[in-house]
Amino acid sequence: MNLILITGFLGSGKTTFLSNLLKEFSNKKIGVIMNEFGEKGIDGTLIKNDNFDMIELNNGSIFCACIKDNFIQAIAEFTKHDIHYLFIESTGLADPSNMENILDITKKLSTKEINYLGSICIIDSLYFLKQYKLLPALSRQIQYSNAVIINKIDLQNEDKINKIVIEIKKLNCNTYIYKTSFCCAKVKDIISNLHYSNTGFSETTNTRETRPKSIIITVNEKIKKEEFVKFLENICLDTYRIKGFVNTTEGIFEVSVVGNQINLTPWNNQIKSTEIVIISSVGIKIISRVTKEWNKYFNSKLSIKS
Repeated sequence: MNLILITGFLGSGKTTFLSNLLKEFSNKKIGVIMNEFGEKGIDGTLIKNDNFDMIELNNGSIFCACIKDNFIQAIAEFTKHDIHYLFIESTGLADPSNMENILDITKKLSTKEINYLGSICIIDSLYFLKQYKLLPALSRQIQYSNAVIINKIDLQNEDKINKIVIEIKKLNCNTYIYKTSFCCAKVKDIISNLHYSNTGFSETTNTRETRPKSIIITVNEKIKKEEFVKFLENICLDTYRIKGFVNTTEGIFEVSVVGNQINLTPWNNQIKSTEIVIISSVGIKIISRVTKEWNKYFNSKLSIKS
């Protein structure tokens, strides 16, 4: 079973890249493990399909002691089945420094050989230079990568992209570097160029104490799209990531927010209610911020689960 890890900060394009992988390898038997910090997974809704088997691991990082055992068991479970590729999409703040240790334990529980091809790290070129020195996990993702994809180059100038390349090489001079928009790349070429070498492991920075605060907001009534965008504009800079689905008077939309980049994309499937996951950059204060801004624009009842 070939195993590939996909890392990258929140909103960098991991799920888009994974979707591209699934299309390219649609003729293979595929397994997927998706990991999110929040209690409820959203990304699994975006890629759920009949052509592959998927396990979602939520409410923590797969590299943290909080759910690491579940991660190990999930990999071992896939070895019981006829899977050619197992793709693992980690949460955006994952620190994969202990991946080698996890593989060592997993191999003892597995029923077939695990061939770890390596890690592919997706970088958001718009925000990377602002974020990576503040968030140790981002540097670790690059240090333990075998390929780095600099994504969203259509939103960044050439000088900044060159600076990103320089910083990547400082962290990992051996990783392959690719540049894309919308993660459009020759994914089979990237996979074939992966050359994993055992660099050992160190303790991950992912712990219960360092995990970011995340909340889920739920609304049963339809809301005005224009007002919802204003609400997002007022809270987005206090967050690492906002994503989910919103039911508006103009239809249903997939919500994706990174920094001040707000995207609402029409969603053709039905949803029971508006459900948005918010990952805070200001800790527990996000609850009062969300409540205050929501009350500015809406009379509908807002449910917040943390």
